[in-house]
Amino acid sequence: MSVVTKTQLRRESILESATELFMADSIENVSMNQIALQSGISKGALYLEFESKDDIIVTIALGYCRELNQKFSQVLTHSLTGLEMLQAFGVQRLEYAEHHPLYLPSLYVYQNIVSRDGYDGSTTVRTCKSETDNALSYVIRAAQIGISDGSIRPDIKPEQLGLMIFAASKGMLDLFQSPKQSMFNHTLVHNVTAEEAMRQFMQVILHGITPTDSQKKP
Repeated sequence: MSVVTKTQLRRESILESATELFMADSIENVSMNQIALQSGISKGALYLEFESKDDIIVTIALGYCRELNQKFSQVLTHSLTGLEMLQAFGVQRLEYAEHHPLYLPSLYVYQNIVSRDGYDGSTTVRTCKSETDNALSYVIRAAQIGISDGSIRPDIKPEQLGLMIFAASKGMLDLFQSPKQSMFNHTLVHNVTAEEAMRQFMQVILHGITPTDSQKKP
């Protein structure tokens, strides 16, 4: 077994152990010492692989982003209209967040890191940013396809539409799946599920960008 392979396996083992701890408790409450114990290595050995807990969390977030982007890229290969692609992206992101509870929390940590003043970012942070940029590019590409095939209004700028959908859809997920979601347990919305809200949100967005009769291609 090569040195590279041993290093990869050790890092994967650490990430698996950290994920188990984060899932059992919370990102905030888990310490590097706990991660080392769970991984069966010394704390010093842990720091040889990851410089901090944030580094571990962003690496986990990077894995999620890459996996979700693979799903997004596959949508673009299907025989769908641009409008249908955007709808598929929304459904996929919702389902992914539901099946991967650490997806959004790990992204929060990543976003907090990149928002720090004067922070250049580690290689992992920069790679994670590249993956989030790729996700946005898929949404923009779907918008471009929709304008071209006539399923999306021609007066809409695809870049602005992509950014709006990408940011707003994450905002919807944040409302119902963030650690602070209890603040939204208002009597008028406490029975609304994230899935219902997300699907309704996508319907409203898609309705607004559908061409009128006069804008439809002949």
